Amino acid sequence: MNYVQNRRKKRQFEWDPWGRLLKVTDKAFTWEASYDALGRRLQTRYTPYKSATLTTTSLYDPEEEFQEIGVKCQDKTFWKIYGPNSCDAISDESEAVFLIHNALGQLAGVVTEQQTRYTENFPSAYGPTDFSIPSDLLSYAQSLTWHSKSPDPTNLIWMGERYYDATSGRFLSPDPISYPLCLDLYTYANGDPINYIDPDGRFASYAYQTVKPLLYPCQPGMTVMNGVFAVCANIGLTRSSPFEVGSFNLSTGAIGFINGINNNKIQARLSAQQLSQYAQGTKIYGTHNATNFPVIDVFECAAGHIGFHTPPVQLLKNKWKHLIASHGPQAKFLEICHSGGAIHLKNALLTSPESVRQQIIALAIAPAVIIPRRLCFQSDNYISKNDFVTHLDFDGKRRYGNELHVLEPHPDAKDWDHEFLSPTFESRIQGHIKEYLKNYGGKR
Repeated sequence: MNYVQNRRKKRQFEWDPWGRLLKVTDKAFTWEASYDALGRRLQTRYTPYKSATLTTTSLYDPEEEFQEIGVKCQDKTFWKIYGPNSCDAISDESEAVFLIHNALGQLAGVVTEQQTRYTENFPSAYGPTDFSIPSDLLSYAQSLTWHSKSPDPTNLIWMGERYYDATSGRFLSPDPISYPLCLDLYTYANGDPINYIDPDGRFASYAYQTVKPLLYPCQPGMTVMNGVFAVCANIGLTRSSPFEVGSFNLSTGAIGFINGINNNKIQARLSAQQLSQYAQGTKIYGTHNATNFPVIDVFECAAGHIGFHTPPVQLLKNKWKHLIASHGPQAKFLEICHSGGAIHLKNALLTSPESVRQQIIALAIAPAVIIPRRLCFQSDNYISKNDFVTHLDFDGKRRYGNELHVLEPHPDAKDWDHEFLSPTFESRIQGHIKEYLKNYGGKR
């Protein structure tokens, strides 16, 4: 139990062993909350002094951890429809309204069939401090005044991972990512809600994210095909797939791997298991670049060279999104690629925001394309003298040939020294993994 004292009132807070707020009590009301196994708040019960209990139930998108898509308030259900950054529309059984937001994520107006109601009094950039009980669709829409959220009767805002007090601009519990991202583990958005946001209470990120243009022009037909491939990857309509091997996660980073052409899933897992052994059992987040047939695999590489993004590109981006969400925006991730997997890695980097690219350390073994240092936080490319594949990247050799490390083949290597597990590359891979674990992996 914890007690909060201010000038006007004294409140009692009750928490469960996992740090979730269960109950708030003061002289005017009692408020309770319950959660599911994933930590999402399922229901709240608000009982004012000598009044009936108001029960509110939340419904969630099964593919987004904290995205609330519906709210049941007594006998009414409001469905929330999201755009890229906010809830842009709300509907009930009979009608719908549309929400207008400004650059700070504040509600600027609500559009109904009859009129547009503009917001007269905006909350501060730190968020609203007043609570109102919605009675209909319009009043519920007008309550979502800040980043598509509204305060509870406690005047706290549930962000997902933590509760936030907009009056003080602070969370009630410490940052789960912790130091060194922020010295004050309770502050909201690093104390700068104009330039940063904290959408789910885990860590602050830039509010205004820009994406640098691609390094090559993308034709309309190619754009459509890339979109189709991305959708196929997201819904599982592809033979390529993510996988994991190893026994434990790193505390402040992660190691990824994507295989080259003509590798079935067993071969890809064997390569990843070898990487895990080099990393003393660390979990490897693999992306299986599925083989279709050697000739088709070569054609896929050629398509990737000119800008087509087959499903492994989207699988890599999905993996990074997951890792960044769980480790924070300052973590570094080692992504190891082989042969044709380097094409997918390069295309994933080309179409990722600068903030994501600066979290990726690329290690390319016998790559089909050179991964330039300018595309990510750090990159190293290795090829054996007895291999020709990387030399087929004519434009890459012309522009970034000085970034390619050419190695003497190991005496036990094959005549065509292109295999990922070739002894030529063993010490280099081990050295890079050891350096990564020392500098970015954290403690077990």
